Amino acid sequence: MNFYSNKYFYIVIVITLLSIKPSTSGWNDASRMATIQSLVEHHTFIIDDSDFIGTGDKVFINGHYYSDKPVAASVIGAIVYFPLYYMGVELEQDANLAYYLIVLIAIKFFWLAGLFYFYKSLVILGAERNTCLVSTTALGFCSLYFTWSAVFNNHLIAASCLIPGFYYILKYRYVEPLSHNVFNAGLFFALAGCLDHATAIFFVGFAIYIYLSRSTNRKAQFYYFIPLVFTVIPILTINYLISGQFLPFQLVSSYFVYDGSVWTKGKTLTGAKVNDLLFMIEYGSKMLFWEKGFIIYNPLLIIGIPCLIMEIVKKRTYYKEAIVTGICSVIIILYYVATSRNYSGGSYSIRWFIPLLPFLLIFIFRYLEHIEIPGRKQIFTFLCIVSCLFALIGIIDPWTSKKYGDVPIYANLLELIS
Repeated sequence: MNFYSNKYFYIVIVITLLSIKPSTSGWNDASRMATIQSLVEHHTFIIDDSDFIGTGDKVFINGHYYSDKPVAASVIGAIVYFPLYYMGVELEQDANLAYYLIVLIAIKFFWLAGLFYFYKSLVILGAERNTCLVSTTALGFCSLYFTWSAVFNNHLIAASCLIPGFYYILKYRYVEPLSHNVFNAGLFFALAGCLDHATAIFFVGFAIYIYLSRSTNRKAQFYYFIPLVFTVIPILTINYLISGQFLPFQLVSSYFVYDGSVWTKGKTLTGAKVNDLLFMIEYGSKMLFWEKGFIIYNPLLIIGIPCLIMEIVKKRTYYKEAIVTGICSVIIILYYVATSRNYSGGSYSIRWFIPLLPFLLIFIFRYLEHIEIPGRKQIFTFLCIVSCLFALIGIIDPWTSKKYGDVPIYANLLELIS
């Protein structure tokens, strides 16, 4: 059986249809629905008249409220919602068909596309077909990449754009050294950066990779930057037209000062200031290993991260690509460790790190190449089962409420039985 087999395809489709939450359940996705609804129904980014105006994730600029989230994901959602609205399928706060279909058509599409390109990347990396299938299944269903495909969010879409970006880098370097592959890589990395600004570091990282690669000509390097014209520039233009500044709204503290704002009552905005070193050490360790620890909630990283490190240490065939993805991943982790304090808010584990999962798991195929070594198959199977279980529990509510405690996995189980 391979990735394209009918049996596998139908199983994935069934799981796709059943693993979607039909309503908003937190400020974050409500904030994005506010923009989506306003764009389609009122033709503006102003969310004053949206049904979701009650979200706390908003800013106040020139007398109006706007979502504080990067606009790219909301624009994608609005494209999906536009025909739905004119067919009479309208967004509501409670469970509704419009939200379900927006997640299905937008988020799940990117999730499936990401898996497709993850598989194709593994083929270029030289993994056997069965290993490609197992590795792709591990990412798709045995990690939080699956959990966050259940709700509308930017992290999943960004992750799903980074994967084809990486694929086209591999295709250019090892299959077809054509400029259009570099263009495609730049396009997807730039899109990821527009969707989730921290992931822009991958665009920078692979720009350096391309520049230093002896096989890359100047024309190809130029093609890599062309997509910025119709990705980053439009986003900066929207920011400027709304606020008079190019900066993302969430980086301007004054926008969060308004009556009823929770951000004026002691809450710290991510990116607003740098934490002290001792706090960063404690906070960082908890982000990875404690109540919401990213590695705890993605047990397969116990194999994936060492495989990535060994690719570099042993200077295997793809060690240069591993260096770029590894360094960029570390930079993103350090950024949030240094500038945040709230463990990514109400969420199942650390949602900010979802875009890192494809890169932290892709070299797991090295482990599977020698699965015949005693104990390896049993360890891998056990970690897959636990990882899949954790991912499924996360779907109960990826925007885990603290109503049931500070430990997301327990909170979700309590929510299920309450």
